[in-house]
Amino acid sequence: MTSQPKSTKRTQIPGELVFACLLLSLSLLIAFYALSISGFSSMSSPGSIPMLAALFMLVSSLITVIKTTGTTTKNSTFITRLTPPILLFFASISLTYILVIDQLGFLISSGLFLFASILALYRQGPSIAMLVSINTLAIIYIIFRLIFKVILPEANLWE
Repeated sequence: MTSQPKSTKRTQIPGELVFACLLLSLSLLIAFYALSISGFSSMSSPGSIPMLAALFMLVSSLITVIKTTGTTTKNSTFITRLTPPILLFFASISLTYILVIDQLGFLISSGLFLFASILALYRQGPSIAMLVSINTLAIIYIIFRLIFKVILPEANLWE
């Protein structure tokens, strides 16, 4: 008695087609640069090995793109899979921190950044987050400003 192989169709992971297309475009770029080394004058020219490697990359990435386009996609999207909400939150508070450190100074902006970070990650309430962020900021200030004499940015808000 022989068993019949099951017909299973592979599902596509979100972003897989984008990655395959990027791989193909990178292979095209590498092939262009390999060709520009010395052209294709002979098999023993300095550019023959890079061109052969680029050809293999180009063919394999083209096969990958063709195979990827034939698969079905999962329900989750590329953006939600690669950028969870906590990542977007930290990207936004990091950008805000960079933008306001000159205006608010090191102590206030770092304190707010630490408070928001600890509140989001530790999730034990605002009083614990405030206590941890103040203690952390005090330790950083003592080590860098008082011991190592590093000049930290000061507030320019009232100037």
